Amino acid sequence: MNSKFVVKLALSTAFVAVPAMTASTAGFGSTDKVSAKKAGPEKAYDWAKKAEQAFAKGKADRALTFAELAVEADMQNRDYRGLLARIYMSQGRFVSAERTLMDVMELGQVDPRTVISLALARIAQGNVDSAVMLVEANRSILPVSDYGLTLALAGRAGEAVNILSDAIRADSATVRTRQNLALAYALDGRWRDARIMASQDMAQSQVNDRIAEWAQFARPEAYTLRVAGLLKVRPNMADTGQPVRLALNSAPSAGLAQAEVPAAPVEMASAPQAAPVELAALGPAPVSDSVGFAAVEAAVNTVESDPLAVAAVEEAPLIKAPVVPAKAAAPAAPVKLALADVPASKPSLKSSTHLVQLGAFSNAANAAAAWNKYSKRYGVLSGLDSASSTVTVNGKKFVRLAATGFTNSASANAACSKIKAQGGVCLVRAVGAEKPVRMASAAGRKIAAR
Repeated sequence: MNSKFVVKLALSTAFVAVPAMTASTAGFGSTDKVSAKKAGPEKAYDWAKKAEQAFAKGKADRALTFAELAVEADMQNRDYRGLLARIYMSQGRFVSAERTLMDVMELGQVDPRTVISLALARIAQGNVDSAVMLVEANRSILPVSDYGLTLALAGRAGEAVNILSDAIRADSATVRTRQNLALAYALDGRWRDARIMASQDMAQSQVNDRIAEWAQFARPEAYTLRVAGLLKVRPNMADTGQPVRLALNSAPSAGLAQAEVPAAPVEMASAPQAAPVELAALGPAPVSDSVGFAAVEAAVNTVESDPLAVAAVEEAPLIKAPVVPAKAAAPAAPVKLALADVPASKPSLKSSTHLVQLGAFSNAANAAAAWNKYSKRYGVLSGLDSASSTVTVNGKKFVRLAATGFTNSASANAACSKIKAQGGVCLVRAVGAEKPVRMASAAGRKIAAR
């Protein structure tokens, strides 16, 4: 693989490769933008492939134009939005990337790449609390090296040092894990330790260069510099966000209330993922064995994933050919909702017509802990009650958490919009016709799960 395609850092989960970008707008005209909304899935696929090809060649403007056309033509396609987010990140457009990545997660794509990318976009804007909340919520699906380095970039270097120090003692510790620890030491002001750790896998001349680079990253609150420097991109401070015409809420939502698919970010992977790659704080390591939503705050157990060597391997194509939809199957049985303790004066689940889904969790305890923190963090949840339901995906059970008490879609959408404005992730669901399940014990406000 050509060296210009290698990102000189260990952020391989988020972006293994960012092509050197050049401006090129040849090959398409303004009529494409006019006709995008009228185009079908096949045209959207063609545009997405052109965007991917242009992106691989470093033609930034061309890739961006085709990717936006593809998204506009097929608003519910999360692969196209994922490609668009990668292009935004490669151009240093962190505001646009954040919104697009949140769209990807709302469409059900919750994986290490998406989580880490979204966290980086938030860190680059100085929204470190939201970024930390995100990775903590999804810790169970993140490689420890990615998780530790993200904390370090977000200003929690001391905590990152503890996590990565434990990780390098494992038999599976890699060069990149050690180098991520070296950067964490540097950001924590432990320069001697940083130099010693970095020198384990690098020549002394390289160590000196790396330490000099990290010294810039260590400046207080230099969040944009850290992310842009690691991704080797130039921040676009004029970025005002994703174009309004690409807003996900402007398109009809499909299948959000289906029982068999978690409709909101989850804290655990909902399906088997390819082994995630790890983040690293340096360029291609001299040793070849290097590797590699859920805005919820509940603590979860860490589950390590097998690392994948990717330093010099180009990613597989993201865009897949559209498939012809098969005949619709019979609808799945509705999932029953378990309502938390609700005073008689408040709307019951029967009177509520809509829910604001906040996330999906591995167990009811984590869902309850998340509700306690959410209800304090988001003022719009004050006075509302929580409901939970269980859903099984690929043999794994998840507990959905939602705020209830909305008697129409307008009030639910307004609440969700306020949560998103604070960096959260949510979506609105209509309450099914099923009967409400038993109430939680009045002895305490609990999340009941069935």
